[in-house]
Amino acid sequence: MAQVYINYSNDVVIENDNPPFYVTLVQHGQKVGEPAKISCLHWLVCMTDADVATMLATDPGSVVESMTNRAVLFKSGRGRQTVVKLR
Repeated sequence: MAQVYINYSNDVVIENDNPPFYVTLVQHGQKVGEPAKISCLHWLVCMTDADVATMLATDPGSVVESMTNRAVLFKSGRGRQTVVKLR
């Protein structure tokens, strides 16, 4: 099960601490990818190195389709569509 963190700007961190382990960051105007530095208080909050995080790796070809206070929709470079819905 993945944890999803969202900030006031609707930027999203998806953290999966079960195999396969990954952290994905979706920010306005940025590529989807893995942040170079991130610290998370499990189930509570995550902090990156800056307001616009430095990325360790990005997903070439990824597209952020929409980011609202209700849902974040993005597609990976391989065509996998991900929707993060908020209540």
